[in-house]
Amino acid sequence: MKHLLLATFFCAAVTFLPAQSAAPKTPDTKESKLTPEQTATIIKQLDALESTIGKNRSLTLSGALTRCSKAVAAGEPAALQLYLDCYKLEHFERMNLKVLDYQEWAKRNADKHKDPEFRMALWLQLDYLVLTIQAQDAKEKDMPILIASLQSFISRVITAIQGSTKHTAGGAVVDAGKPGRGQSFDAGKLQQMLHQSVKNSEFAKALQLDSILKKEDWTYDPMDIRGIYERVIFPYYIEKKPDDLSTLWDNLIKSELAIKAATSSEAEFGVFYKERYPEMLWRKAEHLVSHHVNTIMALADMLKLIRDNPTHPNAGNWAKKLRELVNSAQPPGGP
Repeated sequence: MKHLLLATFFCAAVTFLPAQSAAPKTPDTKESKLTPEQTATIIKQLDALESTIGKNRSLTLSGALTRCSKAVAAGEPAALQLYLDCYKLEHFERMNLKVLDYQEWAKRNADKHKDPEFRMALWLQLDYLVLTIQAQDAKEKDMPILIASLQSFISRVITAIQGSTKHTAGGAVVDAGKPGRGQSFDAGKLQQMLHQSVKNSEFAKALQLDSILKKEDWTYDPMDIRGIYERVIFPYYIEKKPDDLSTLWDNLIKSELAIKAATSSEAEFGVFYKERYPEMLWRKAEHLVSHHVNTIMALADMLKLIRDNPTHPNAGNWAKKLRELVNSAQPPGGP
């Protein structure tokens, strides 16, 4: 947009500036300034251009939202078909390649496109893209529905990951696919696809969304569950419903533990839980204290964490931090 406005500025300048005589050029020691008429002309053209750009953006977003929402509602087969349409458009039609080239590509990837996990990954990716489009211009009144949709999305992601893996009797993680299925898409790739920014997805590129998805208080990585909470869910509840913040932290912790348990062996998860679970609880308590939510209880939870985990690598730093927090919470003239 900046380049467009800059180009317009120079074109406008050429249009309305008076023609100069062919006299020899001499150094201009005075600062060049626009006349009021020239300024008004540029501003008028900028207003018209920005209005056009805004309308084009809105049309692109609304058109993509309609198309993607329809595919999400119809399920995985529709999400796959939209993916194929988008891939064909972006990589073949816009490259002026032959239909036969696309057909050969589709044939080479037929097994992958039939794989249930690949289809699930596409559907979830498209599901999150819909939420991302909705979030771009969301108003305060839209946030409760958007947040509820995000929480439902997180549940679907966890269910998908749990369904793509299983554990042997010895606790090791294996792919949940049936032996001999001939699958070309393993469980780890499901997570890889969901870690991909939806701005870089085939859907976004073909629908020309990659350059207009710019909301800052948002994460474009569908698997960034902590980012979803920290950038979207927590800020809203801190402002509107701070008393629910503790419960939301519990939901975040449960989600992270569920994903780790599904994707790790029992031994790996045991090590993770021993070290990381106390850290999660500490971050929760620290966050509550920093936002003055249930402060006394949060400080008590911090003290209990240190008492229960004296050998934890962070125990010393936690004790130091808690001392600072307690001292800062003293009323004037306190001990």
